[in-house]
Amino acid sequence: MKIKTFNKICLFFVCLALPLSVFASRTEMQNNVPNRGDFPMGPTSFDLKVQRGESLTETLEITNRSGKEQSYNVEVEDFEGSTTDPTQASNLKGSMAGKYGAKSWLTPEVNNFSLQHGERFFMEVKIQVPMSADFGDHYGAVLVSSLDPSQVKSSSGVNVMITSRVGSLFLLRVEGPIVEKGSLESFTTNKSFYEKGPIDFQVIYKNEGTVRLLPSGAITVKNLLGQTTEKIQIENFKVLRDSQRLNNIVLNKKNLFGRYTATVALDRGYGNIVDTKSITFWVFPVKESVAVVVLLVFILFFILMLIRKKKHNRNKGKLKREKKNG
Repeated sequence: MKIKTFNKICLFFVCLALPLSVFASRTEMQNNVPNRGDFPMGPTSFDLKVQRGESLTETLEITNRSGKEQSYNVEVEDFEGSTTDPTQASNLKGSMAGKYGAKSWLTPEVNNFSLQHGERFFMEVKIQVPMSADFGDHYGAVLVSSLDPSQVKSSSGVNVMITSRVGSLFLLRVEGPIVEKGSLESFTTNKSFYEKGPIDFQVIYKNEGTVRLLPSGAITVKNLLGQTTEKIQIENFKVLRDSQRLNNIVLNKKNLFGRYTATVALDRGYGNIVDTKSITFWVFPVKESVAVVVLLVFILFFILMLIRKKKHNRNKGKLKREKKNG
């Protein structure tokens, strides 16, 4: 009898807890939400350290600011950095698997939902790390898309549907033995000769390790005399495992003249290792210089004419005196 009573109590608590786990998503109406024709989602990324076999849950928030009722679809994709195109910080893989993908680890609470304008949807995403996961970084993204029910005609006259999509990136580091290995791949300007500033610097960092790295540093600019004219800080930037990343840094100064040397000192993001590279560039304002040269030539010509005229008048006066005395 006691066993039956105990089983009933256990069943009661299981039933009580079940709705909380199955129906954890919720919708809340927000006040004074402007109509901006979009649906922001946050957080935009999760940077998490996890263990093999670990299970955890994170929550995403999506707000309807479209000005109308809107339906949404939820998808999961892998993403990764690029080994060949450093301008691509991360590439979504669509239906394909990433090299270090985690989409199979991510389970959104729902596959679709609808919101009135001003409503915010709270959606849980379960993360289940396999026991067989290799140590280091793995990347997946939860994507939410809206399909505008209004059809528009393309330039070819075909009716098309407008789709908007936002996403949240999951960067998951499986704790264990890792490899941190990266280096400054190149340091350049987009050209070696400028008429004026600003000056565009390109820093490419290569990550050959198993985890993402956060390099940072500074660029020091010196003039022809070796004097430091500018020092630009490079804030840490994220480089995914097994990829290259381009960081554009701008010297936003117009009044420059002559030959300059720029040196980058980039901390690799681990072990206090700093890589350095130097480049030179010239700044010569051609249009302004031509105008100055023309003005100087004109002034010189005017001075020469005055000297010539003065000399001519002096010679003329001398001849008159000679005739008078003769």
